[in-house]
Amino acid sequence: MTAEGGAAEERLVVQRPARGALLLAHARTWRVYESATYGLLGLAGAYAGGAGDGRATGAGALLGVWGVCTLGGIGGAYLGDYLGRDIDAAAKPHRPIPSGALPPSHALVAAATCIATALAWALLLDWRAPVVLVGAFGLHLVYHRRLKTAGLLGDVTEGTATLAGLVLFGAAAVHQLSSPAVWPVAGAAAVHGTLYNLFLAIGDEEGDRRARCLTLPVRRGTRAATRVAALLVVPWLGAVGWAAAVAGPAPGAAGAAAWLCLGLATGCDAVSVARLVRQARTPGGPSRRSALFAAESNLAARALAVCAYLFLAGGTGAGSVAAVAVLLVVLAAGRHQMTRYELGVPPPDPG
Repeated sequence: MTAEGGAAEERLVVQRPARGALLLAHARTWRVYESATYGLLGLAGAYAGGAGDGRATGAGALLGVWGVCTLGGIGGAYLGDYLGRDIDAAAKPHRPIPSGALPPSHALVAAATCIATALAWALLLDWRAPVVLVGAFGLHLVYHRRLKTAGLLGDVTEGTATLAGLVLFGAAAVHQLSSPAVWPVAGAAAVHGTLYNLFLAIGDEEGDRRARCLTLPVRRGTRAATRVAALLVVPWLGAVGWAAAVAGPAPGAAGAAAWLCLGLATGCDAVSVARLVRQARTPGGPSRRSALFAAESNLAARALAVCAYLFLAGGTGAGSVAAVAVLLVVLAAGRHQMTRYELGVPPPDPG
C-alpha cells in the first residue's frame, strides 16, 4: 500500500465516526419524543374541522396534514436550538450545538429547508394553511428572541405556537378553520403546551439562572411555578371535556378506547403534578429528575389525549393509528432520548 493510500484510508477511518456523530446530533435535535406528536395534533385539527359539516376528510389531505406538521415541528426544533444556542451554552452545554456536535450553520440550513418545504406542501392543501403555519413560526421566533425570559408569558406563547398552531393548521388544511369544534381542541393543546414548557423550566431552574434566563421558576421560585402548574391542569381538563362533548359519543369500541385513553392521560398529569407538589413542600423543592418525569408524563398525556379525540372524531381506524404511533415512539423511546437531551446523562440503571 502506498503512503498516499494509507493516508486516505486513515482519513476515512477518522471521518466515519465524525459523520456518525453528526447524524446522531441531527437525530437528537429532532426530539422524536416530541415530533412524533406533532402530526397527531394536526390530524386532531383536521378531524375537528371536518366535524363542522360532517364531511369525511380524504386520505391524501390527512397525509399532507401529518407530513407538514411533523416536518414543520422538526424545523421549529432546529430553529429553536439555533436561536437558543447562547443560553444553552451556559445552561445545557451538552446539547448538540453548544457541545460542538452540530455546527450552528447546519442547524440553520436544516431549519430553513424543513420550514420552506412545509410551507410549500401546505400551500398545496389550502391557501390559508401556510398563513396559520407562518403565524405559528412567528410566535415561536418571538418566544426565542424576546419572550423566553418573560416568565409565564413565554410559556403561554410557546405552548400556543407549537401545539395550538398545529391544531389550527390541520383545520385550515381541510378548509374548515371556522368550525366551532376546532377551538376547544386548540385551547386544550395551548394549555397543555404551556404546562409542558413550565415543567421543563422547573427542571432547568439552576441552568436558566446561570444563563440569566428569567423563566417563572427563576423569577418566583420552583414552589410558585409548581403551584401554577397544578392550577393549569384545571383549564386543561375543562378544555378536554369541552372538546369531547363537542365531538359527541363514539359507538362501540371507539368510544371505550377514547375514554380509556382520556383516563390514562388524566392519570399521567395527575400523578406527575402531585409528585411535584409534594416535593415543593420539602426544603430542597422539586428535583430536576422529578420535573423531567413530569414533562415525560405530560408528553404521554398529550399523545393519549389526542388518541382519545381521534377515536371520538375519526373512529376506530384513526384512533388506532394514533395509538400505535404512541406505543412505538412516544412511550417506548421518550424517556431515554429525553433524559439525554435535557440532562446530558443516560437514564439510571433500573437494576
